[in-house]
Amino acid sequence: MVTNSVYGRCTGILIDARTVLTAAHCLYSVRTSQYVRPQSVHVLFGYDRGQYGFHSVAKRFKVGTGYDPKKPAATISSDWAVLILEESAPPAYRPFPVVATWRTGQSVLAAGFAQQRSEVLTRTPACVIEGRVENGLIVSDCDVSQGLSGGPLIDAETQSVVALQVAVTEKGDRHYTLSIPIAAIKLPIDP
Repeated sequence: MVTNSVYGRCTGILIDARTVLTAAHCLYSVRTSQYVRPQSVHVLFGYDRGQYGFHSVAKRFKVGTGYDPKKPAATISSDWAVLILEESAPPAYRPFPVVATWRTGQSVLAAGFAQQRSEVLTRTPACVIEGRVENGLIVSDCDVSQGLSGGPLIDAETQSVVALQVAVTEKGDRHYTLSIPIAAIKLPIDP
């Protein structure tokens, strides 16, 4: 879980012992019209009902080039952030493997800390990538709720992260998840 004193809670993805991906909008303060200081970003590993196994703060972070928190819909394809942690996560918290490829029809899972169940990590049943929209985002039929921003879209077969969840939308009575493909996130950044 990624948390700060301004925005609240979002989900994060550990991709190596000191690197976490999350959504850039999770690091922005509407009140001050600025990003929060890295030291105010806390990452809680193994979070469950108020308890956690390990805690670190961000040493620094990089936000997607072109993301404008005052125009989130227009710049959503850059709504990502890479956090570099002060302390490495212990070996008990294994990083997720990430892959740069995905395909329409691929079976995936979405996971994170949904607002209505923010004290526990939740995951969707298997869902499907339906394609890509014009701004480069992946569209899946994963029925998620607010709070999963920054969470992984996981290949159901390999358990590798293919994308970073940034928004939910609906068309008619169907719900969709919008995610940034891992290939669109500029990795790595130096610790």
